[in-house]
Amino acid sequence: MALVCRGGANANCPDGKGHDTTDYTSLFWDNGIMCFAANFLEGKCYVVNMTDPSTSPFTREDCNDPGAKVKVVQRFDGSTDTTQCAPGTKPIAYKQPARLYCLEPVQ
Repeated sequence: MALVCRGGANANCPDGKGHDTTDYTSLFWDNGIMCFAANFLEGKCYVVNMTDPSTSPFTREDCNDPGAKVKVVQRFDGSTDTTQCAPGTKPIAYKQPARLYCLEPVQ
């Protein structure tokens, strides 16, 4: 994860969305927000952690591990054009830094 911005209580992440709707991972409190972009590697799989806020929301894992949930099929640095992702994949685009990931569930 890479910190891409921080702001006051009413600030949004670089995609213009608040902490509850952004694709950025965000930490927020009464008077501020910090937005982080994932730094996925193409061809790698990740566990998605939605329950323990004290650990990273994404952890790289072997694709054969039963805990692995998503695989990064493609990564495009410098682009946010989601049409580059193949049909059936889930695009996640970050404006800052400009980066596009195409994800698929681990089978």
